[in-house]
Amino acid sequence: MPELDMGIFFSNGSINILPRLIGESRAKQMMLLGEEITAEKALEFGLVTEVCTPETLDDHLRCRAEKLAAKDPYALKLAKQLIHGAREDTLNGSLYKEGCAMVDTGRSKGAKSRIQAF
Repeated sequence: MPELDMGIFFSNGSINILPRLIGESRAKQMMLLGEEITAEKALEFGLVTEVCTPETLDDHLRCRAEKLAAKDPYALKLAKQLIHGAREDTLNGSLYKEGCAMVDTGRSKGAKSRIQAF
């Protein structure tokens, strides 16, 4: 994060989001020092979930894309929405939304055919 080295300030909610993702101490280290980090360090900090070589990247991405494409689109969409919204929600709010999503997806055509196939 080279912003301070250039005499400018961070953007895109960095001061709010990064400490939530990796903790305040690590966020301060990254933001105040502006040092480059390795892929391994990004993995250790939890900024990325996996590291692969450039040679295996296409195969790795294809595999992930195929797994996501195999999911029910409606259930996947709801999962992404609820996971994003949960950061700002209470546990009770999340539980209520999960329950509604369970009922909603359970009634969908996609779920019925996938359950029968299973």
